[in-house]
Amino acid sequence: MFRGLNSLTVDDLGPGFRAEADALLDQVLTDTEFDAQATIANVYPLKMVRDALGLDVENRETLPTFGDLAFSTFGPQNTVLARAREKAAAVDAVDYMTIRI
Repeated sequence: MFRGLNSLTVDDLGPGFRAEADALLDQVLTDTEFDAQATIANVYPLKMVRDALGLDVENRETLPTFGDLAFSTFGPQNTVLARAREKAAAVDAVDYMTIRI
């Protein structure tokens, strides 16, 4: 990931990030009510990070599982970490992400 997301490439991503945000807001704001977490916060950041990393469409759900495992390793050796390891193993998240970053 650090090879692919350096300061030069991040600067290049800005216009695409803004265009995606504008498109998502245009879509969401057509409704009189919406759940901001479900329609924006849970969608936009994951889509943009996945796009920036170049993850293929069929394996995009691997990123949250890998992230959960990565963050859980900073904590104690407990059931939270054990569950994160089980989930990651079930979808081969570590192997999949390792060859992409």
